[in-house]
Amino acid sequence: MTRPPLAGLRVLTVSQFGAGPFGTQVLADLGADVIKVEDPTVGGDLPEKLGLTYATLGAVNPAVVCCSLSGFGRTGPRAAEPAYDYLVQGYAGYMALTGEPDGPPGKCGVSVIDFAGGYASMLGLMIGLWDAQRTGSGRDVDVSLLDTAVSMLSYFAIWSLNRDWTPERVADSGHQTLVPAQNFRTRDG
Repeated sequence: MTRPPLAGLRVLTVSQFGAGPFGTQVLADLGADVIKVEDPTVGGDLPEKLGLTYATLGAVNPAVVCCSLSGFGRTGPRAAEPAYDYLVQGYAGYMALTGEPDGPPGKCGVSVIDFAGGYASMLGLMIGLWDAQRTGSGRDVDVSLLDTAVSMLSYFAIWSLNRDWTPERVADSGHQTLVPAQNFRTRDG
């Protein structure tokens, strides 16, 4: 068996719910030594309350990389608000695109925003680590679920902002611009 690509990397995580644990599970699957810290009596993430921030840890080890993953980022008017996957799907417009045209908005069947946020935060963390190895200087990475969700709107957002185009729900889970790209009834139902 070959050595896993992240063997020798130690990650301390203080995370709950979907995005953080999913992202750190990916790192562990790739060989990182992941240490999960949690207090089940508190019911919320504590990076900051425990002093596990770049401002604190960077003073001890300037090459450390810290990653904060939250619903709306650490600053701004919504920073303290809850941001579960389905809420962010609504805020970012996913639910306006999902479901039948004559039905109510729908959410994705899996926690797609949490999983994408986990990947985005781990990408940010790995980029920070790559740069820290080259320069000796760590950094603070701030990833929000809303930023991740909006970035994944991709061409829908570009077309909406730059053309006279309005996204809408299409029958049979169809795609708004590609055909055939919808659900079809098959012989066996």
